[in-house]
Amino acid sequence: MLTANGQYSEVYGFSHATDELYRFVTLHTASGTLTLTAGHHVYTDRGVFAARDVQPGDKLVLGQGGLARVERVGNAVQRGLYNPHTVLGTIVVEGFVTSTYTEHVDYRMAQAALAPFRALFACGARFDALTSVLEKGLYDAAQTWVV
Repeated sequence: MLTANGQYSEVYGFSHATDELYRFVTLHTASGTLTLTAGHHVYTDRGVFAARDVQPGDKLVLGQGGLARVERVGNAVQRGLYNPHTVLGTIVVEGFVTSTYTEHVDYRMAQAALAPFRALFACGARFDALTSVLEKGLYDAAQTWVV
């Protein structure tokens, strides 16, 4: 999956994959519109922020490099919530660099906490470990893993 500056990273799991209705924040720029949950982290010229904290005038980091000034912030209700986790921890969505993490856990802490899943993935484990742990708990999920 495209992450930033033309780099690609493998997806090792999903923390959300549903087609239900959700509320989203829309960040409108001359380069396009980024739609994501209010608590999802996005890269700006000022650092990494939850989408709800991005203001007009902030500049979003573009996937192929460069910045795009936020002209307007809005809201939308759309069907589908998908959150793939890449080995690098970033993903390009609608042309903009976002984190694969949300405000529920600091993105640096989330990257460290998920290191065991990335390590297992790097060793050849091919399973949706992250989703199974979130749904079943670590003990029950681990019983179904085959490396």
